[in-house]
Amino acid sequence: MDETHIERALARVRGERERVDAERTALDRFRKDVESIEPAAATRAAADGSANAGTAVAAGTPNEPASSPECRRVREAFVDTAHDAVTAPDEDRSVSETMREELGWEVARAVSPGTTTAFTTGIKRAVLSAVDERRRELRTLAGALDVEARSLDESREAIEGVAEALVRADGTSPASLGFDGLRERHDALAGHRETCDRVGEERQAVLARSTNRGLVGVEQRALAATLYEPLSVDYPALATVARLDAVLDERQRTVRDHLLRRG
Repeated sequence: MDETHIERALARVRGERERVDAERTALDRFRKDVESIEPAAATRAAADGSANAGTAVAAGTPNEPASSPECRRVREAFVDTAHDAVTAPDEDRSVSETMREELGWEVARAVSPGTTTAFTTGIKRAVLSAVDERRRELRTLAGALDVEARSLDESREAIEGVAEALVRADGTSPASLGFDGLRERHDALAGHRETCDRVGEERQAVLARSTNRGLVGVEQRALAATLYEPLSVDYPALATVARLDAVLDERQRTVRDHLLRRG
C-alpha cells in the first residue's frame, strides 16, 4: 500500500515544528538581549530629542533622522538573533519589514532607523510584550503541530496494520479457499474496512479541533490546509485511507463472487 501521502505530510509537519522551535529559541535570545539594554533616562530623552532635531543632516539624511543608540542596539540584536530564523532563505525582507511581521507595526516603527524617539521604559516594555505575545503564538502552534503529528502517526500505524494483513492474505487466492475460508476472508475484510472508517472518523475529529492557549488559538483544519498546500492532495491521511478502503471493497466483492458460486 502506497503511504507516500502520509509520509510527505509528516515530513511537512516535522519541518514546520523544527522551524517553530528555531524561531522560539531565537526570540528567547532576542528577549534576553533587549532585557540587557537600559532605557534612556528622561533627561537623556529630552536632550536626544533636541539634538536629533538639530543634527539630522549630520547624523543621517534630511529625510531619515538618526535613531537613538539603544534603538540601534535593539535592531542589531534582532538581526543577530531572530532575523534569519524567521525569514525564509528565498525571502528578501528588510529588518524593519521582518520586525513588523513578527512584533507588530508599532514596535517596528518605535525602533526603526528613522525614529527620533528615545528608547524609553515604555518602548522597552512594548518590545518585550510583543516578543512574549509572539512566543505564546509559537507555543500554541507547536502544540497544534504535535497534535497533527500524533494524528498522522496513529493513522499510519492503523493503515500499516491493514496493509500488512492484505499482504499476508495475498499468499492464498480466494479460488483455493473453501466456503468457510471465504467467509472468514470476507469477515476479515469487513473488519479492515471498519478500521478504515474509524481512522477516517478520528482524523476528521482532529481536523475539527482547535488548539488553544489563553486567547491564542490554532484551528487544525486551517493548519493542515497551510501545511499541505504544496502536496498533491489536501488531506493526505484521508486520501490514503479512502484509497485503502477502495482496495478492500474490491476484494470483498471478489470474495462475495466466489461465495455466490460456491453457494
